[in-house]
Amino acid sequence: QVRHVWFILTVLHLVLGLKKAALASKYAIAKSSGPNRGEIVAGKQSMVDNGIEIVHNRMEETLRADVCPSSGIVLTASTGLFGSASYLDCYWIISPPAAVTIALSVLGMNWATTVNVYSCTNPTCLGYQMEELAESPLSVYSVPQTVFSFTGAMKVKYSGGTTGLKFSYKSSIASCPDNGATLVLLSDSISDGAGAYANNLICSWIIATPGAFSVSLSFNSFKTEYSDKVYVYQCTTSACTNLNQVPGSPFSGSTIPSTITSLYGILKVVFISDGQNTDEGFSATFISTLPTCINSGSVFTASIGSIAVDSSYQNYQTCQWIIAPPGAVTVTLNFSKFSTQAGCDVVRVFSCPDS
Repeated sequence: QVRHVWFILTVLHLVLGLKKAALASKYAIAKSSGPNRGEIVAGKQSMVDNGIEIVHNRMEETLRADVCPSSGIVLTASTGLFGSASYLDCYWIISPPAAVTIALSVLGMNWATTVNVYSCTNPTCLGYQMEELAESPLSVYSVPQTVFSFTGAMKVKYSGGTTGLKFSYKSSIASCPDNGATLVLLSDSISDGAGAYANNLICSWIIATPGAFSVSLSFNSFKTEYSDKVYVYQCTTSACTNLNQVPGSPFSGSTIPSTITSLYGILKVVFISDGQNTDEGFSATFISTLPTCINSGSVFTASIGSIAVDSSYQNYQTCQWIIAPPGAVTVTLNFSKFSTQAGCDVVRVFSCPDS
């Protein structure tokens, strides 16, 4: 019985050894002595240093602390995964051919990590060709779900920190009207464009009318594949670095979403489609509301009265009143108090032939 057990253990040891050798052969990993010992082999992320270590697409294996996998490499696939488990500074350039939009998502980040993200006007992402995104630098305390570049190239730079940095990205060669724009009109519309939208579409808009204290977004039409989604976020600033997804978001299917109102006056809308099947898409209209005054818009018909704007009036505030007592021949307006920013905040008084 002892000999049988010894024989079985020997066979198992042999089988495991053969499997290990076959795995190493399958991924064809060779030793490298460069400072960034990382390479892409057969669609897998791999690295070698004093032995064989394999990192599969989920990037769940433990990496050496002195290696930046694929650091400095231009990633040209339309989608991909990358990251680092090192203490060194690392960077990646994402530049798929003909890309219009790139969406970068954070899958994992350690508390001590700082990541700068840049939009590039050229695939080389030289200094003068880069502009740091408003959401950058990213940290574990302020990580948006997704950040976007609308120039077709992006640079991601990792400085210091510890292990656990993981990203995914997706690019699109198609676009939407006003893609990437910050819309500042009191009322306007957004859509994915005429006809059926494209596969692998990435579109984003920020609605930020200056001075608006609320904005309402109403969908006129809506029909997407269930895997193609419209995300709507409330923001506290026009850069939309702090996002709060509205109830019900993301939206997909053929049911028109209810009107969405933000009391912050700023919304961000993102539309992302996958690589299979499309539909008619969506269109939506927004209306922003500016601060107003007490009784603004009223027509005063009493023979005597008062109007006032207190000292807490706000930027971009617009108010108006009409004074039209029936049968009046003259109207006299006396100011008992007046204090506004000279040359900027003005009161205009008009004489009208009728009410």
